[in-house]
Amino acid sequence: PTDPNRPNLISRFLSPSYTDISVGIDWKYKNLFSLYISPVAGRITSCTDTTLNINYLGERYVEKKLAEGVNPTVKAEFGASLKATVMYSEIENFKIISNVTLFTPYNKNFGNIDVDWDLSVSYQFLKVLNVSVGTQLKYYDSVMIQGKNDDKPTQHVQFKAVLGLGIGYSF
Repeated sequence: PTDPNRPNLISRFLSPSYTDISVGIDWKYKNLFSLYISPVAGRITSCTDTTLNINYLGERYVEKKLAEGVNPTVKAEFGASLKATVMYSEIENFKIISNVTLFTPYNKNFGNIDVDWDLSVSYQFLKVLNVSVGTQLKYYDSVMIQGKNDDKPTQHVQFKAVLGLGIGYSF
């Protein structure tokens, strides 16, 4: 928001929420690699917060729905999806798991690819301690993010890193 008396709103519950539904072929190589290809995929994007729905549903889509007299909170897209997963655990107590999901809609934005990439590295030592490092990278073509200088919202890569330390005991 441009109001200086109101804090910068980041998100609320289900703002946004992404649901993917697809039919495809999953090819696996041992327990190391999996490749899922789906030429028939659907993505449902919901944003229940009306102050954020332009950013997540797309400005043109929201303006079109508002002109029709509808307050949009959900957008459905049909397209193609590809998901690759690597699960490396050949070294005792050490795991690497990486997932990348690519989606492109079958409309005028065909070829604009949405990217979700997750990477997790974990190591267990002393049978009770676990250390993990994880990253998430997201790039959605239709998600607009406000710049720091109040510029017009544009697409950006979103990145998150997490460091975790856990203690567990099995009996």
